[in-house]
Amino acid sequence: ILEVIHRHTMCTELVARLLAKGLLPPDQVLAHLKKEHASFRDSDRISISKDGRNTRKTYYDHLRTLFSLFRLTGTQMDILRNLSLVPLTGIHARLFAKWMNFEDLNDLNDLIEMGLVKEGDEFKISLHPMIREVVISNLVPGIGNCRILLKNIQGECARHGAFLPYHNLIFHVIENIISTAVKDDEAFYLRFLEDTFPYMDNYTYTDGMQQITAEMEEILRSRPSDPKDHALL
Repeated sequence: ILEVIHRHTMCTELVARLLAKGLLPPDQVLAHLKKEHASFRDSDRISISKDGRNTRKTYYDHLRTLFSLFRLTGTQMDILRNLSLVPLTGIHARLFAKWMNFEDLNDLNDLIEMGLVKEGDEFKISLHPMIREVVISNLVPGIGNCRILLKNIQGECARHGAFLPYHNLIFHVIENIISTAVKDDEAFYLRFLEDTFPYMDNYTYTDGMQQITAEMEEILRSRPSDPKDHALL
């Protein structure tokens, strides 16, 4: 197994955690990795590793294969999908649980134990950049399947006069939603943008405000809409 994954540190850790959970015996894990490894072409391999042997392509596909072997529950996939919209600097676990309407942190703790979610100081959680790529590619965060997170952020922003110590985090999540999420519910997305803009305006966060107005212009240009939306823009 170590030979096949080129001793990538993260892949090695994920393999160890996968085997520790007893989901698959080592020979089956190896068979999955060899099958995926055999499909690589040398032309696909773009070196990014300091040791000169490892490649971005193989690294990404090994992670994707290992990711698929964990047999995640629907809730665990929801956590990863929504966490992919959080900045790589992370979010406090309890704040994330609040935004997700979770009553406990059991599924999140399982993902930390699997090594798919990183836990930092003060129980701050995040995704490794490559895990985030795998999640976005395989679980595809969108306006529809991340609705709970978006509605709770929308609710936070509706408290226009309230000071939130994590307002910068909210702004960066909104920017990630704009750049990453699939816009599969434009009506709700437009309401979300209209409600989050004023809170950014409280802090004169012009970068985010410009991104929101650009998104609104694109939506209103491409679909029938209420004149009130145009007036608000």
